[in-house]
Amino acid sequence: MDKISVKEIIDATGGKLIAGPADGAITGVCADSRELNAGDLFIPIIGARTDGHNYIPQVAENGAAAVFTMREEAAEGVTGPAVILVEDSVKAAQDLAKYYLDRIDVKRIGITGSVGKTSTRDMTAAICSERFKTGRAQKNLNSTIGTPLAIFRLDSSMDVAVLEEGMAARNEIHEISRIVRPDTAVITNIGIQHIEHLKTRENIRRAKMEIIDFFGPDNTLVINEDNDMLDRSGIRANFKVITVGSTDRQDFYVDEIEEKGGEGVSFRLHCGGDSVRIHLAVNGIHNAINAALACAAASTLGCDLNDAKNGLEKMQNLTGKRLRFETNGRFTVIDDTYNAAPVSMMSAVDTLMNTEAPRHVAVLGEMYELGQEEIPGHREVGTHAAEKHVDLLLAVGDLAKNIADAASEGGVSDVRWFEDKEHLEQELASLLKDGDAVLVKASNSMHLSEVVNAILELK
Repeated sequence: MDKISVKEIIDATGGKLIAGPADGAITGVCADSRELNAGDLFIPIIGARTDGHNYIPQVAENGAAAVFTMREEAAEGVTGPAVILVEDSVKAAQDLAKYYLDRIDVKRIGITGSVGKTSTRDMTAAICSERFKTGRAQKNLNSTIGTPLAIFRLDSSMDVAVLEEGMAARNEIHEISRIVRPDTAVITNIGIQHIEHLKTRENIRRAKMEIIDFFGPDNTLVINEDNDMLDRSGIRANFKVITVGSTDRQDFYVDEIEEKGGEGVSFRLHCGGDSVRIHLAVNGIHNAINAALACAAASTLGCDLNDAKNGLEKMQNLTGKRLRFETNGRFTVIDDTYNAAPVSMMSAVDTLMNTEAPRHVAVLGEMYELGQEEIPGHREVGTHAAEKHVDLLLAVGDLAKNIADAASEGGVSDVRWFEDKEHLEQELASLLKDGDAVLVKASNSMHLSEVVNAILELK
């Protein structure tokens, strides 16, 4: 991050200096007191369980250069940092991030979608890095506070920034796009995540389309036309649209897709009569489309198919535990515990079945935020597991009983259901056999990564 002066912070946020030096500067920004480095600006967040204002004295002692506060009394007696009074600490962080991103003057690519955002972000950055110094969001910093924190990790030496835009409700992507103002935007797909709150997929589509709210004639939207909710003909606007998919009707398309579990996925990427064969070291057939989306986005900055091949083939993994293969000499474990949705869970089952092994075992947990689709969504996964002839299905959690029921009805001969992961872990030794390929996948909050560890400890 480039330095930002206290004066710049006050001007960008409309804040008021109520204590500390007016001539200082910050060299970082954080919203977690445990992660603060000397020289940082601390942003106190009021959450459901804690109030960041309580940590202002602590961060002051640990070398914070500045702190926001929404309450003057929260900083009483604090010495050292510049104390800046703001109406809303999150809004102030957003305004400062917008100012800072404009100041460092980088080209911006914004990525949203129900699934595949982070993977597409990582791939886009890998391709852009072939021609440009490229910065990207780390981890899954993609919320109305996470995206500003990601922006503060960029600096003026960079040419391109690849940022992720997530949401849980309407208007959140609008607010993030107000800050990011992407030159190019990508929508990976429209699924059923957040349907619990947004009620319909059309409402989810409208929320994702907020990424273009600040578009003009010089901007470009990249869409996955394989998704039934995304189609060029349905977008009427004065900006360019690039389509991606698996047929030659799209501007960028992939075919000849091959996956061999643990060795990644290979495919041919086409654009404008040219094509290139790419081997991606990360797993999952769905990542062929994500790679094509990334290539289309990077092409708006001048990258070509050779840049795509070179950048993508250098990648070794993606952020988070996505289809990560591990072994302990007895089992091959596919750890995909980062997140889960019906489409990604079914794709993970495909990867499992493409893995060479005498027996294929799927350990599948609950998927959240599916609203009225939670039962059919879980059953769809169970039916898919049966169609792919999974040998043993171990379902974990109340909602996952729907996976187990559908799999059993579909013909999977060995299906077990467990109330929680602790009960499953007690039975692992008796259920698994030498040579098994084992997929473990669920929403991250189920903590099935602990099941992965338990399996790997079975020596």
